[in-house]
Amino acid sequence: MPVIAIEGMVFHAPVGVYPSEKLLGNNLEVSVKLALQESGTAHEDDLACTVDYEAIYALVRKIIAEPVNLLETAVSGIITAIFLEYPPVSKVKVRVAKLHPPLNGTVKKVWVEETRTRNSKKKL
Repeated sequence: MPVIAIEGMVFHAPVGVYPSEKLLGNNLEVSVKLALQESGTAHEDDLACTVDYEAIYALVRKIIAEPVNLLETAVSGIITAIFLEYPPVSKVKVRVAKLHPPLNGTVKKVWVEETRTRNSKKKL
């Protein structure tokens, strides 16, 4: 089963529960790992036979730009969008990290990660 990973995409987005986070936004780091269904065309040198990671980047950028309160919501939205747009994807793992979150102390990042298979019970 082929795997495509995109690690360390950085975005500035309105994710957070505090009014200042919604107004000013936060720096987020997103990583996505996709498992593709086996196909007879998997070894052809043709972009049409796989998932274009540039298109995945654009999809993540679009989803992450939407204001949400929780990292969990952003993660779930990315996974759902990938499954809806890309039928060859059988499993998705997404991590969204808030860099230098506004906590009462020094923290490099906090993150939420979820792995979901296409046939999981979670509603899309």
